[in-house]
Amino acid sequence: MINFIVIMAITNALGGRWEDVYGLKDNSGPGRLIFRCVLPGILAGVVAWEGTGSWINAGWVWFAVTAGSALWFPFGWSFDEINGQYDPNKYPRWVRSIALNIVPISVSASHNRLRGIIMKGIRGGFDILTFVLLTAVNPYALLWSPGTLLQGVAYWTCGRIVKRPAILLAEAVWGGCRGYLIYQAMGL
Repeated sequence: MINFIVIMAITNALGGRWEDVYGLKDNSGPGRLIFRCVLPGILAGVVAWEGTGSWINAGWVWFAVTAGSALWFPFGWSFDEINGQYDPNKYPRWVRSIALNIVPISVSASHNRLRGIIMKGIRGGFDILTFVLLTAVNPYALLWSPGTLLQGVAYWTCGRIVKRPAILLAEAVWGGCRGYLIYQAMGL
């Protein structure tokens, strides 16, 4: 389990938004697809095969994590609001609308951070498909899906711990959290 979580953390960080951290070219093309979608699916499939010895389970877990990741990974959106900066162009209007109904626009950076946490949590909720599909191998898999809503909290916490590499740290921490949720949902 620990190896799976660590590798999920590393792959999520490698598929992260490097231009936000070090000004490097955005890894938005095939690199993000590989590190955030393909590799987690393969890794989860291998872990499922080792845990159950069933190629059918392994194949289904591979499909579930890859398909769920394909819905989740493209929506990176923004780190600005978690850091207290209002940036209306970074999130889809419907996500911003939900967050604005909970935390209205304010000059306060703490209000903007809270709104950013909520919006990043909504983004984490896009991972629901992974857990819905994993119910085929574990009927209780869906019980782990609310954990995805904590994505904003993980990113905010990492931003409070360190400043410069906070995004990279947050990507790794969230990858590990996601790995833990997926591992538990597999029921191994």
